[in-house]
Amino acid sequence: MKEHLGFQQLMETTAVEEEQEKPVSDDDEVEEDKTVQKKKRKAPALMQAEERAVKSVPWSVYIDYVAASGSMLNGPLVILLLILSQGANIATSLWRKYTAHLKASKNTANRISELVD
Repeated sequence: MKEHLGFQQLMETTAVEEEQEKPVSDDDEVEEDKTVQKKKRKAPALMQAEERAVKSVPWSVYIDYVAASGSMLNGPLVILLLILSQGANIATSLWRKYTAHLKASKNTANRISELVD
């Protein structure tokens, strides 16, 4: 991925936001802040500033990610499984609505037949 031109362009266009320091008013707080800053300087940085992408990702990067998954068939397979999952979810909702409607109509038919007899 490091050698990929599209990925390099994406990484170059990311922006790093810098943290703003707040001003301190009291002398005691200044001394406490200095000791805290000294402690912070001694420890290695565990977190880095967040990066934000500015432009869109080129399609070649997506193709490289799919290729890195082991096979180019994995991408279409995932999309097919997502479509089947959504279709099954919709079919389940429609089936529940249909069976609830049948049950309600049976109850209504039974009530009408009881009134007629």
